Amino acid sequence: MASLKKITAFTTLALVATLGLTGCGDDAKPASAPKGQEQAEKASTSELTADTFVQRINDAQYKAGSASMLMEMSQMGMDMEATADVVISEKPEDVAMSMTMSMPGTDSEMKMIMIGTDAYMNMGEMTQNKFAKLSLDELDGAGMGNLESQSNPAAQFELFEKALTDFKVGDTEKIDGVETTKYTLSLDTKIVVEEGGQEMTPEVSELLGDTLTYEMYVDSDDLPKRIVMPMGDGETVITFSDWGKDMKVEAPADDEIVEF
Repeated sequence: MASLKKITAFTTLALVATLGLTGCGDDAKPASAPKGQEQAEKASTSELTADTFVQRINDAQYKAGSASMLMEMSQMGMDMEATADVVISEKPEDVAMSMTMSMPGTDSEMKMIMIGTDAYMNMGEMTQNKFAKLSLDELDGAGMGNLESQSNPAAQFELFEKALTDFKVGDTEKIDGVETTKYTLSLDTKIVVEEGGQEMTPEVSELLGDTLTYEMYVDSDDLPKRIVMPMGDGETVITFSDWGKDMKVEAPADDEIVEF
């Protein structure tokens, strides 16, 4: 069985990968086109650029309001799969996510529910097969980074502006029958890690390298369809579906919650 430290590191990377580019918000508002609605509508049919990429994707995610994700991650000699439903909102208290992920090195699953600034984690036998309630600040203190800022589109836009070192537009490709355009973003690893609330230790540097690469496949509505992230000796693939579907994420019942 993998050590708890290794599992924690693995799930931290998974959470960062999953939350970092989804449109869950804090106090941020959808960005608006600087030169009026007419130009914004015209721009929505054009190719994304390094200057407009994150803003337009954030706007599109806010407009959709929800999505489902399938994440497949290979790292540290372990494989993991996770599914999640995400509710996106301008209001922090309305942001929500329900995620189920396999626990690497075990036969167990971890379930995580986030509603506003509260998180509930079911880690199998570690939490008596019930949910431990934690605030996002407590998750930060547990070494999972500042998930609130990681899931904030405005913070992500600032982060990309700081960390982006290269931006390339690729070919079109159909994913699940949907036409997408491939964009490759290169980001400075140190900026991504430290701005995300993590420490850039020699171990992290060795694992991730100096540059993080995101291959993003975006549809004509400016919505991500797939993200591929080579990381260390493996990669993470996130596939999005059901953009705009009516979703409801609820907190566990009181008798399902235990002290962590």
